Amino acid sequence: MENDGWVDVRDVPQQGRPDKKEYSVADLGRAALSSWLHDPIEPESVRHDLAVKIRGAAFDDPAALIREVERHRQAHRDRVAHYLAGEARDFTGPEAGAAGPEAPLAAERELQHVVLRGGIAYERMMIDWLDDVLATLARFGPGG
Repeated sequence: MENDGWVDVRDVPQQGRPDKKEYSVADLGRAALSSWLHDPIEPESVRHDLAVKIRGAAFDDPAALIREVERHRQAHRDRVAHYLAGEARDFTGPEAGAAGPEAPLAAERELQHVVLRGGIAYERMMIDWLDDVLATLARFGPGG
């Protein structure tokens, strides 16, 4: 992005540590971002390898997937817990609703928060779906 002129870089001298670089968005970068934001994109289709395995389990031993589904469920539980901790840290308390002196900063925070809420909703949906999968697979276990 620096080579394309999208960001400006400023060297910041520091005492007792290596100098650091401070980046800011250049006019060309803002124009490129604006252009990209206005370009239409296709809605995404979610395809999970786990879903393909679940579908294929009908031709083998469905109960054999229980441990793998439980592992995925735990990963999604861990991720939603991480997201919720970030939300509590960054979007609660007296600073959460503060618009600040600049409207763009308020928009930046609110848009960051709405994306985070989407991630939380997605992870919760996956946990619900995996609970459904586990209940279905359990019916095919020993004696099912």
